[in-house]
Amino acid sequence: MDLKFEEVERIAALCGIMWFALIIDACYTWFFPWTVRYLISTPLIIYATLLIKKKNELVVTKQRWQLLLILILFLLFQLRSIGNIINLPLLYSPILCIVLWPKRILLLFYYYLKRFIVFYAIVSIVVEILVISGVWMKLPYLILPPQDNVQELTDTVNRFYGLFVIPEDTNELFFYRAMGPLREGGHFSIFLGFVYFVEEIVFEKRNKWIIVAGLLTLSPNFLFFFLVSEGYFAYMHKRILKNIGGILCFVFFVFLAVLYSPDFIKDEIIRIVIERSLENNIYNVDSEGYLALLDGRTNDIGLQMWNHFNNHASFFIKVIGMTASGLREGFVLSDFRYLIFRFGYFGFFLIIIITIKIVFFEYRGLYSFYVLLLALYVMLSRAWMFDQLYIWTMMLLAVNAIYVFEESDIDDQQCLTKDDCNG
Repeated sequence: MDLKFEEVERIAALCGIMWFALIIDACYTWFFPWTVRYLISTPLIIYATLLIKKKNELVVTKQRWQLLLILILFLLFQLRSIGNIINLPLLYSPILCIVLWPKRILLLFYYYLKRFIVFYAIVSIVVEILVISGVWMKLPYLILPPQDNVQELTDTVNRFYGLFVIPEDTNELFFYRAMGPLREGGHFSIFLGFVYFVEEIVFEKRNKWIIVAGLLTLSPNFLFFFLVSEGYFAYMHKRILKNIGGILCFVFFVFLAVLYSPDFIKDEIIRIVIERSLENNIYNVDSEGYLALLDGRTNDIGLQMWNHFNNHASFFIKVIGMTASGLREGFVLSDFRYLIFRFGYFGFFLIIIITIKIVFFEYRGLYSFYVLLLALYVMLSRAWMFDQLYIWTMMLLAVNAIYVFEESDIDDQQCLTKDDCNG
């Protein structure tokens, strides 16, 4: 059956969002090993790319070829790890295909991504209500074991409800940090932040669901994305004083809401936000300097391994990194040092080049610098996300969105107006 190109566009975008949903380590994939997730998701992107190629619609501009070659170089560099020979093609084939997709398919891909994230923002708000009301205890669920080192250390189990999961430690749960389908609120806040940035700057629309869910993550990540988005929007529309006043009123309202909330909620918020992010770091900053702020996001094993790598590893190991097999059980290192430890200084250099190339691959404006700023922030707080492809994909979709809407010679009719893509 010969499909129309409009049908191919929709199929490709749907394959893209299904691939994305399977590689973000969502709770509904915890039942399957990573290799199985790749075996399911990667063929979707290859199939979509073949459909696009059959219509002779793959984009092979000089900029995209340059990005493709850098990605291939990074893939070949990672072949130094023998254990990844099978996994690497499954992991990196999708991004090699997606960078050649037409811009209108990438825009439709973003449209589905936005709906996916907004759906889980709404789900997270509903779950908050279920937890505060105590209804969550009466719903049927499955118990899943701890999913990372932090959960193991706190004896946390996960109550799986199908589309979402509620982590429960040995203490009674009073408050739920919005986490969508993921294992932690800080992870989800980055997804919320990226979509909020594009929605406000490109489509000039503040999504209220994302704002509420972002606040419920109790994560500084979302606050950073929110402030960057509002600051950029105010600058572009010459409403700096007005927006600053609005932001201050908003922050004051949130402060009052926390201050006058029930004690059990207020205590939980303070425990999560203040104790973890401020009190534990003030002493380290006074004694060791501001780099100690990054140490607050790691553990003793992570610091020991980094110090040994930095001070005692051979020049060759520092260049190529330790590979995944060199990670000890309990290893936690969330900032850019993880990328250096994992991929070496050469691999880290390639990651920076790929990030910059994606951000500026077809659009070179102030907007791209802000996308780069957001990406660099992720390197300071969740650097291990660059082990996967969703950060690069979200950057690619964000830049493509502004690129499409600032082109004056676009003749595409599907999902190329603000009303269509906010629908």
